Amino acid sequence: MTPAFAQLKISGTIYDSTRRNLVEGVQIACTCGTMSFSDSTGSYSIFAGEKDSIFFFFRNKPTQMFA
Repeated sequence: MTPAFAQLKISGTIYDSTRRNLVEGVQIACTCGTMSFSDSTGSYSIFAGEKDSIFFFFRNKPTQMFA
């Protein structure tokens, strides 16, 4: 039997650099293969494992990786 790995729900709101405007259409990707997009209110949620990393892409440009 293989051990089950816990999936964590990561959620948040994406703002622009001024921290005043919500950003829609940001792609959030996980090294485990899951993917999500921010909605019109800048909100997103994605499931990831404890050892996974997530990346944010906006207009096909990646941001820093979060581990």
